[in-house]
Amino acid sequence: MTTLGNLLGAMMADVTHARRISDECAVRLAEYYQSEPLLQGLPVPRLRLPEVTIDVPVIVDGYLDGSSHQVKESTELVATFSQAAKSVLETEKVAIDEFEAQFQTTFPPRLEAAMQKTFQNFEGVSLRVRTVRAAQQTVDEILRGSEVEVSARVRSSLQSAFKKMAETEIFESPALDSSISLKVQSNEVKGHAKSEESYKTVTNLRVVLKEEELTWNYLTNSDGTSSSQLMIQ
Repeated sequence: MTTLGNLLGAMMADVTHARRISDECAVRLAEYYQSEPLLQGLPVPRLRLPEVTIDVPVIVDGYLDGSSHQVKESTELVATFSQAAKSVLETEKVAIDEFEAQFQTTFPPRLEAAMQKTFQNFEGVSLRVRTVRAAQQTVDEILRGSEVEVSARVRSSLQSAFKKMAETEIFESPALDSSISLKVQSNEVKGHAKSEESYKTVTNLRVVLKEEELTWNYLTNSDGTSSSQLMIQ
């Protein structure tokens, strides 16, 4: 079964793949021009895809209802996040011996309370963000109440671990968006076009894809750590 989203995604992915291959060829040509004395002063040819128009006939086969997220039990998530925090602190060689018992007894109930509050009202991806924030804030509160000093690098490692858990562990099953089912095979479209009911479901899908560029922007933070962001040109 093909959905409208799958079809559009495949089109955009193929065009993006074509641009990547073109850029890789341009780099190889540039290196070749640089190595040849007679070519060094010449402009390097580069092919671009500023705009691509795709026009295909499709059959609208039906409408598929979506489903909501199925969230795991908060107690299960608390255990997972607690183990992740403990593993990071041990890996980063944070001296947790003197307050390990306090951490193991304090973190789960505090995180449980924070997650219960988070789960009261959530919408999709924002739940992941709020869960990571709740876990991070809970760890920060416990560390502030102890004598253990934690560097910015350790806090960043904790946040990365929580983000990884949020991506893979929060939902029992992800939400499925409502979608439109399509048939795009040429033989199916041609066969259906000859039927008396074809005017109801056969349509032309015309998509115009325009090129937009992203570049990596590398930043140095005030605490000495570095970060990178994708910026739209």
